[in-house]
Amino acid sequence: MGGRKKGKGKTDDGWAPRDDRTGEIVTSNAKMEAYYKAQHILASEEEHETMYAAFRRDLPTTFRVNGSRPLAQDLQETIKTEYVPFLNAIKLESEVTPSLEPVTWYPKHYAWSIKIARKLLRKTPEYKKFQHFLVYETEAGNITRQEAVSMIPPLFLDVRKSDWVLDACAAPGSKTSQILEALSGSDAPSGSKEGLLVANDSDAKRCHMLIHQTLHRLGFPSCMIVNNDARHLPTFWLPSEPGSAKAKQPLLYDRILCDVPCSGDGTLRKNVAIWSKWSPSDAIGLHAMQLRILERCIQLLKPGGRLVYSTCSMNPIENEAVVGAALAANRNLHLVDASSHLPELKRSPGLTTWRVLDKNMHEHPTASPSLPFLPQTMWPTGEALDLERCMRFYPHVQDTGAFFVAVLEKIAKEVPLPVATAQENAPAKRKPSQEPVERAPAPKKVKGGRGVLKEEPFNYVQTDHPALGSLKSFLGIREDFPMQNLLVRNATGEPQRTLTLTSNIIRTILTHNSPETLRLKSCGVRLLSRTESSKLKDYKSMWRFTTEGIDVLRPYLTAERIVTGTIDDLRTLIGPEPSPTLSALNDSALARALDPLEPGTLLLLADIPRKAQQLALPMWLARVSCNLLLDKTDRSALSLRLFGEDLSPK
Repeated sequence: MGGRKKGKGKTDDGWAPRDDRTGEIVTSNAKMEAYYKAQHILASEEEHETMYAAFRRDLPTTFRVNGSRPLAQDLQETIKTEYVPFLNAIKLESEVTPSLEPVTWYPKHYAWSIKIARKLLRKTPEYKKFQHFLVYETEAGNITRQEAVSMIPPLFLDVRKSDWVLDACAAPGSKTSQILEALSGSDAPSGSKEGLLVANDSDAKRCHMLIHQTLHRLGFPSCMIVNNDARHLPTFWLPSEPGSAKAKQPLLYDRILCDVPCSGDGTLRKNVAIWSKWSPSDAIGLHAMQLRILERCIQLLKPGGRLVYSTCSMNPIENEAVVGAALAANRNLHLVDASSHLPELKRSPGLTTWRVLDKNMHEHPTASPSLPFLPQTMWPTGEALDLERCMRFYPHVQDTGAFFVAVLEKIAKEVPLPVATAQENAPAKRKPSQEPVERAPAPKKVKGGRGVLKEEPFNYVQTDHPALGSLKSFLGIREDFPMQNLLVRNATGEPQRTLTLTSNIIRTILTHNSPETLRLKSCGVRLLSRTESSKLKDYKSMWRFTTEGIDVLRPYLTAERIVTGTIDDLRTLIGPEPSPTLSALNDSALARALDPLEPGTLLLLADIPRKAQQLALPMWLARVSCNLLLDKTDRSALSLRLFGEDLSPK
C-alpha cells in the first residue's frame, strides 16, 4: 500500500474524542504509556512524563523554502528582513509572543519554525499578513508547509542530481517535493545520467494530491506519478546496454524512500484522536505489510544504493523489528552509521531489544504456531545487526513530533544468504526477499480500483507534426529543444489542449513498458496549454506558456517572444485590473516593445531592485490589452513579495 492507514488521526466524524464527564479532549492513554515504559524507549520514568507533556502541546508551525526554486535566495532574505521583524513586533494580550526562528539543523537554514499552532495562526488577526504569505507562497510552490520531523528522511537519502529515486509511499507529497528539490537543485557531474523520480501511492485519489504537490507546484520533467500497491511495485524495463546478451534490463534505483503506512502514534500532537484509539494491535496488524513493502524496495535497490525506511510511529514492532527482519534476510544490506550527518539534529539510538505484547498487553517471549498473528519477524533476531544505528526522534527533545528513521545501503557485491537462515527469518507464507527483481509478487487490488485502465493514454507527438513546426517558429524555440519528448494525453497523439515535456529517461520508460505495468497517473512538466476561443481564431498561435513550465522552457527560447519590464510595469500588470490596456503601461519601454508584436504568449523578464534573481513570468498579449498568465494565488503571492500588499483583483 502506498498511503497511510485509512482514518489515521481522525475519528469517523472528523472530531477529536472527548471525555464523557468533562467534555475535554482526551490526551492520555494508560495502556500506551505502560506499553512504551515496558519497551524502555526512554532512559527514565521522568523522561517518559516529559515526553507525554510535550505530546499534549500544540505543534509549532513549520515550513521550508523550496531550495531549487529560482526565488529561493530572495525569499529567504524576505523572511529574514521582513517577516521575522514583523512577527517580533506583534504584541498579544496576556501572551508571550513567539518569534519566527530558523530550524538550525536544516541545510542553509531554509526551514523555519514559530511556536504557534496552525489553527491559532489562522484565527488571529495580527498574523493575517504572515498567514497570507504562507498560503500564497505554498500554492506558488516556493515554500512547503511541513512538520519538522517529516523533513528528516529525505535529507538522509543524500540524493544527487543524477540519481534514479523511488518514493514508494509518496502521498501527500511533502517529502517527494524535497527529493525533487535535490534532483533539480544540485550540479551533476559532467556526462552523468539524467535524474529520475518515480513517486508511487496505492490510493488513486491521493495520487492527484501528489500531482498537485509535485508536478503542478515544482515543474520537473523527470518525475512520474504511479498508482500501485507498494508491496507489489512493478518492475520497469529499459533496453539493455550495448553489447549485452539480454534485450532488456530492469530499472533499479540509486535511492529509495520507504516511508511506510504506520500506526502514527508519533503524530499525537496533531492527530489527537490517536490518544483514545491507540492499541498494541495497530502495530501488530501493520508489521507484515511494512516488511513486505521494505523487502520489495530492497529488490528494486541498485547495488551500492541507499534506502531510507521511516515511520511516524514509536513502536519497535513497526520499526526495529521490520528493519531487523529485512537485514537478517538480506546479507547484502547493512545499516549506515549516520550519526555525524546533520550534527545539530538531536536523535536517540535504535533499540536492540524489545518485547512483543498482544492487544491485551500480554507478553509473548517467543513465536508460537498457536499465535499466527505474531510472526517470528516481530522478535529480535539475536544477531548483531547494528540496530542502534537506527534513529529515533522524540517530541520533547527539539519540539517536534516523534519519528523513526533507518538508513540502509546495499553493498555492491551480492552476498548469498545461507538457506537455513533465510528459512528461519522468513515469515509464514512470504517469499524470500532474494527473489529476482523481475519476478515481483503478483499485484493485488489497490485503492481506487485496479481493473482495466479506462483513462486516456499517454502518447508522444510525432516530431514532424505540422503543429509543432508552426509552434516552434512562432515562439522562437531553439533547434536543440527536445521536441521528441513532448507528450499528450489522448489516443491519437494530437497536440490538442496541453503539451507536456518529459526527460529522455521517462520517454524510454513509457515506450518500453505497457500502460498496465506503469499505471501512470501523470508525468513531466506541463509546458504549454492551448486556449480555444472564437475571439482568437485569427491569432497565429493560441498556445500559452504555463507558470510551472516557464523556467524549463526559458533556456530554449530566442528573443522573438521575450520582453523586459520594470517593477512599475509589474504593479500595473498585477492589479487591480486583470487585463490592463497597453495604454495603461504609460508608454513605458515594455509598452513600446509590445506594440509591434503579434498577439499571443510571451515571456516577461523583470529585474527587481535589491533582488538577486530576475523574474520570469508567462504573459499574454491581446490586440489592445495584456495580462500575466498567473492564477489568483500566484498573483497574490507575487504582489505580497514585491509590494508588501495584495494588489491583485479582488
